Amino acid sequence: MSTDLFVYTEEPVVNDSVFIHLKKWTREGIYWACRTKTWQVLIAESSPINRENENPALLAALTRLQTTVLYRTEIVVEGRQCNEAIAIAAASAQRIAFELHGVFYDPTSDNVTIPLSAGQVAALPQK
Repeated sequence: MSTDLFVYTEEPVVNDSVFIHLKKWTREGIYWACRTKTWQVLIAESSPINRENENPALLAALTRLQTTVLYRTEIVVEGRQCNEAIAIAAASAQRIAFELHGVFYDPTSDNVTIPLSAGQVAALPQK
């Protein structure tokens, strides 16, 4: 089972300096990985968004924010869904969104989150 988060930003994630301080990460192909024996968190390289393939409610929320998002970065938690792995994924998503002027989207809760400053977030309702 896996959990996904998506970060939408003006600029792509091009290196790990945005999130590296959070844990030990290794580069593996198109991913940065942080893992233990029972779980792993993967951060994919950013890719340009294709608006035709995105969630329409998400695109509407991004339009209301009047923000220019050009890239999507996927963060995946695989393996045992422990609190530590989920927390690392969420903190990485928040940090990337804050540093690269974007938002992060949790498809499980269908929620777009706007980082205000380090340690603070404001959720934007989808409706």
